[in-house]
Amino acid sequence: MQASREDLHANEWRIRYEKGSYWPSLDLLGKYYTRRATFMKEIKWDVTLALSVPLFEGGRTTANMRRAASAYRQSQLMLEELQRQVLHMVGACTAS
Repeated sequence: MQASREDLHANEWRIRYEKGSYWPSLDLLGKYYTRRATFMKEIKWDVTLALSVPLFEGGRTTANMRRAASAYRQSQLMLEELQRQVLHMVGACTAS
């Protein structure tokens, strides 16, 4: 039963992760060079800033969200079924 609860919790976090795909991302990359080509010898480092805006990713993100929500619902139903089975077995053991 504990494994089913953890699976449910993991699927809940998966939904939150997929929601994050709607937001833009910002990446920062810095490089320091010890040796460079002759024409760039004076430049010891550089920095790159990249902004990614998911304009045309909405359909894929929505599909991933629905898939994650479906997996969450399946985990929820499996946990409920397992709880019912345990209650049924406990009831059968006490009736004997």
